[in-house]
Amino acid sequence: NKHEHDNILNISICRSLARYEQKNELIDTRFKDNLPDRNLHKNRRNVSEHIPTYSSVRSKASNNFDLYMKNYKRRYGKKKGLSKLDCYCEKKVFDKILYIKKLSENVHNDKKRFKKIFLKKYGIGLIFFALIPALGFIYYILFGIKYWKLKGVFPFCDNDQHNESNKDDCPKWHEFELEHQMHYMWLFNAIFSFTMIAIIYTFLIYIIIKFIKYEKLKSGKGK
Repeated sequence: NKHEHDNILNISICRSLARYEQKNELIDTRFKDNLPDRNLHKNRRNVSEHIPTYSSVRSKASNNFDLYMKNYKRRYGKKKGLSKLDCYCEKKVFDKILYIKKLSENVHNDKKRFKKIFLKKYGIGLIFFALIPALGFIYYILFGIKYWKLKGVFPFCDNDQHNESNKDDCPKWHEFELEHQMHYMWLFNAIFSFTMIAIIYTFLIYIIIKFIKYEKLKSGKGK
């Protein structure tokens, strides 16, 4: 009887230990499932399975721009008038943007080096282009501004008493002798100045519009 009692006791202890170990294993499993790293790994796996990678999206956007550029000749052939000119100018703007971006990549985005190369290639041209409207000041430099009583290079007589009969005694230029010529010169100067200013502003606005279009094409949003 004592031997049987000991066997029953041993069996009960073994069963209790087995249940305890099974319970601990279940707790450990749940604890591991709730760990941040494990959840993060699961989230990353789910994201990678259901969302396209950034590289694939970027590749599609780049392909969109490349395809647009490859179809240039076909688009250009279909255009007429101003649309044809716009297509041609757009291609030139995009080529310059690509060149500048490539230049930036070649110097590893070194701003100082990039500015030096850029200004060396385009600096003089941009300065002259920006100063075109300033040519309108030549007229005022030569002849002055009468309203502000600013004298120019050519000394005009400001004596209202001088006329055709007594002008010979004055060594200065007389406005009444060149009245018609100066009027047409002033008119031409005004038209030239306003035209150049309008062209430059149009040019800048056009480049900004095309740059926005370029960014949209590169991001896969434009057509």
